[in-house]
Amino acid sequence: MNKTIVFYNSHQNGDLIHCRQGVRWIIDHLDDTFKFFFVHNKNPEAVFFHEKITVVKPQTDFHAFPMQALKEYCGNQDATLRDAFWINTWVGSLDGARDFIFADNSYAVLLPDANGFFSQNSEKIQDTLSFQRRLYAQRINALNEYFAENFSTRVVPLPTEEDLVCTWNSNPKNKALVDSLVEKNSGFDSTVLICNGDTMSSQRENFIYEDIIRQYVSDNPNICFYFTSKISEINSDNVFYIDDYFPIPNLNEIEYLMKFCDVIFTSQSGPGCLAFTDEIVNDENKVLCVLCSSAVELFNSNTKCKVIYSQDFSESNILTLLDKFISQK
Repeated sequence: MNKTIVFYNSHQNGDLIHCRQGVRWIIDHLDDTFKFFFVHNKNPEAVFFHEKITVVKPQTDFHAFPMQALKEYCGNQDATLRDAFWINTWVGSLDGARDFIFADNSYAVLLPDANGFFSQNSEKIQDTLSFQRRLYAQRINALNEYFAENFSTRVVPLPTEEDLVCTWNSNPKNKALVDSLVEKNSGFDSTVLICNGDTMSSQRENFIYEDIIRQYVSDNPNICFYFTSKISEINSDNVFYIDDYFPIPNLNEIEYLMKFCDVIFTSQSGPGCLAFTDEIVNDENKVLCVLCSSAVELFNSNTKCKVIYSQDFSESNILTLLDKFISQK
């Protein structure tokens, strides 16, 4: 039996972030005789999955490519990958799923109804903890069937939603740099992290946070503000841009930094997906404010932290939420 497993995802960083814990679940239930690879289209160092994984990035752009096409491509380059057991970790690859474009040109990935048909009433796949559980149930059942067909008694158990809450990465590559910045800013009364970069998949309108809260930041020098992107720079002693302190890619460092923040403003795109680790969602003292389209479901709605999910992107609402949460600290 071939003991090489290749995980695959050809979508965005947020998709990679949300699939991580399922990958870890599989690896942690197999022994050291297995080899693990991950084929994805982003920077190989962008997202930490597991210390046992080797990331493979083919020399071609394969965003949204089906797994079989890349399996054949990679197999022609490396026989180890060709003969491996491949696992598609994109939530939109659930069995039977199909891309669907509605009359208004909106896009969704749908599952067929009981009769095998697709329509506007079909179930829409969302990248949520519930759908992650369904995905890994399918993938692990297929893996267990592979073991049985090869006369192996190995059985990977199926994870619950709680099992798939992502474990916070306590040791990113540039941990010392983050620790130094956290210590430097320990004298502030409160710390806010704002994932302010443009979203990639219409999670929210791409407004400019800095222009909205510029005066508020100036009026509250006792509050530390971290921004994940520099779009309309605020020059102030209480403002810190992640890219100025940690070399890119720095998603792992952002994840680590989040543990030391009191309030997190985000959408459900890119670095905002990192806010759903166990150290955030299980901390009742943290506030997670998710500004996101009503068409996108909250990734994890069963949290101990305070979560505000708002579809109001107005300047007044953002300022009201910011002031409300900071005043509670």
